[in-house]
Amino acid sequence: MRVIFLATPLLYMYAFVMSVLRGAGDSKTPFYFMLVSVVIDIALNPVFIFGVGPVPRMGIAGSAVATFVSQIISFTAMMVYLYRKRHPLALQTLPGPWPSPVSHNESSHLTRGAPAVQNLSDAV
Repeated sequence: MRVIFLATPLLYMYAFVMSVLRGAGDSKTPFYFMLVSVVIDIALNPVFIFGVGPVPRMGIAGSAVATFVSQIISFTAMMVYLYRKRHPLALQTLPGPWPSPVSHNESSHLTRGAPAVQNLSDAV
């Protein structure tokens, strides 16, 4: 239970990205990466549960570790895929330089904002 609890933030991020892709109309990409995750999980479950090779026997906690590892691999692969494909939903940095939030022409803010303030004061 502790393993899944510690893995929860990444698992939610993975589910969120897949849901966003589905919501944008792309249901194939999340399906393929979920399929990859399930295949990796099936392969890693016996390794972590029964302890194969240098991996110690973990029992039920090993199943949680296998699930976590498979979803890390699948999430990383999906993000790399989205970046390489230049998918519009890939998290990217926006080009700079950013404009200053403080305008050098404060009077323009006053002339634009004055009618809005007047309308608010009339409503009260």
